[in-house]
Amino acid sequence: MKISEVSIRTQLSKDTIRYYEKLGLIRPQVIHHHRDYSESDVRRLNEIKLLKHASFSLKEVMYFISLDDKFQDIEAIYNMSDEDYSTLISLITRKQKEIDDQIRSLQIAKQSLTAMNTKLNSLGREQ
Repeated sequence: MKISEVSIRTQLSKDTIRYYEKLGLIRPQVIHHHRDYSESDVRRLNEIKLLKHASFSLKEVMYFISLDDKFQDIEAIYNMSDEDYSTLISLITRKQKEIDDQIRSLQIAKQSLTAMNTKLNSLGREQ
């Protein structure tokens, strides 16, 4: 598929898609000097977008995806170095805590907005 369709499906700009390609995060086929993006490229871009939304830095995204590529099967995970394993566990644990903190902050914000909305609605004014 063309980059314009990928851009629409992922809601990422064409420049961002090309940048992720330049970094090696996706690898579309080149056919007659044109890039041909696959469904797996779209899935990968959506995964990158999700990780970025979860406050992963680009460096962390690249690390996480490189490990994901490297360790596609369970046997490879058993054979990973102690250093890679420790780094991965540390990254996952830290990111889980960050996401939990974000969830708590969003819940507090939602409660405040709900309380404000309730007060405003109790005034009986029409919108």
